[in-house]
Amino acid sequence: MTYKRVSDVTWFYGECRRKNTKPATSHVKYNYAGGKKHLIAWFVSNCNTQSRRERYVRELARHVDVHKFGCGGKFSCPRTKHKYCDTVLLNGTYKFYLSFENSLCTEYVTEKLYRILNLNVVPIVLGYSNYSAFLPPHSFIDVRDFDSPKKLAAYLKMVNENDTEYNRYFAWKQTHTCAPLPALHIACRMCRYVQRQRQRIQVADVVQFWGRNTNCINAEQFYRGVMSV
Repeated sequence: MTYKRVSDVTWFYGECRRKNTKPATSHVKYNYAGGKKHLIAWFVSNCNTQSRRERYVRELARHVDVHKFGCGGKFSCPRTKHKYCDTVLLNGTYKFYLSFENSLCTEYVTEKLYRILNLNVVPIVLGYSNYSAFLPPHSFIDVRDFDSPKKLAAYLKMVNENDTEYNRYFAWKQTHTCAPLPALHIACRMCRYVQRQRQRIQVADVVQFWGRNTNCINAEQFYRGVMSV
């Protein structure tokens, strides 16, 4: 049971599903940009990562305003008030959130992404995964689509100045829902699998399937063509 989709049981930190109901036909459209005073937020506790995400953020912050919470940043919001941090601070104040993974491994996507998708904030993703394979269309911004942090910053500034363009990143909410999954949900999935398989379960080569050398890349490889590290 791992986060890889080819696992016997996939450990999803979250899930996006298509709604069963038809999209609303009302002409009244919600402005997701309304009342938001700041551009980018980043909540971080791991300050020195394998992905070197902190270096990308440092370069990005040279070209656009990034509010860093934790790891020596100028802003703070205690974990004891996580609901306020999400539903009030992020939802009502910021347009974008840096959903940057601490490791660059195939399909490794943690709960921070699904937590943000559940809010009215656009996630900017950094990770070694094909996000389009499991997220709704036009629901995120991938740093790999830009040649440098400077060009990403220029794009974010353009979207910031155009409410219509910004609101396009929320059109998927008419057809899909995304949310983190509780650990109990995953445990139940594992139990059902074991009940079905019983004597047929075999242990694979764990190092081959799960090893870092097989599934992960280093920062130099990832940032090639995106940023110098």
